[in-house]
Amino acid sequence: MAGGKWVKDLQAETPLAEAAHRVLRTRLAAVKKYLDLVVKKDEDPENVHQLRVSSRRTAAALDMFENCLPSKVHSKAKKKLKKLRRAAGAARDWDVFLQSFKSRAVPAKARDGLNLVIGYALSQKHNWSPPLKIYPRSSANSSGKSSPRCRAPQAKTSRQL
Repeated sequence: MAGGKWVKDLQAETPLAEAAHRVLRTRLAAVKKYLDLVVKKDEDPENVHQLRVSSRRTAAALDMFENCLPSKVHSKAKKKLKKLRRAAGAARDWDVFLQSFKSRAVPAKARDGLNLVIGYALSQKHNWSPPLKIYPRSSANSSGKSSPRCRAPQAKTSRQL
C-alpha cells in the first residue's frame, strides 16, 4: 500500500463483500495514518495534504461500496469525512500561503511586516485542529465476514430510466 493509493491482491474475481472490506480498510488506514501525524502537530505540510487526499479516496470508496453498507453508516461516514476534509483544507490553505513566502526575495524594509504576517499565519495554522470524533466507537462487523446486505449494484431497466 503506497499511502492508501493501491489495494493489494484485489482481482476481478474477488467477491464484492471482500473487495469492499479490503478497499475500505486500506482507505481508512491511510486516513488514520495521516490524521495521527497531523494531530501530533507534525510540521510537515505534506501530512495535511495527504490527509485531504486520503479522505477524498475514502469518500469515493464509500460511494463505490454504498450497497455494502447500511445507509446510516454510509451517510454518517461521508459527513464525517467531509467535515475532516474541510477542516484540513483550512490548514492546507495556511501551509500554501506560508510556502509562497519562502520563494520571495523581500527587501529589508518590508521584513518586519512580513514577519508579522508570517506569525499571524502560523498562529492560525496552529489553532487548527481536526475533528477528532471521526473514529467509530465499535465496528458492527469487524470480523471480516461479508455483510448479508452487500450486493452488486443492479443495472437499471428501460422502465427505470
